[in-house]
Amino acid sequence: MTAAELREAAGSLQTPVPVLKLREPAVASGSSRRPVTVEPRVQSLELLVSVGNWDADAEIDGLEVR
Repeated sequence: MTAAELREAAGSLQTPVPVLKLREPAVASGSSRRPVTVEPRVQSLELLVSVGNWDADAEIDGLEVR
């Protein structure tokens, strides 16, 4: 897959990430605090990338990403 093909296909390859909504603990009556919605953010990302050769010739065919 070329870089242009990957860019074109990227939208259909995405997996939706569920949004986690948290509620604040109950507060004493009379308080004007509103609940806060928090969306999780990626803290780290680990990729294992190696050279791919799928047709057994000497030429590299691409990258294998895990």
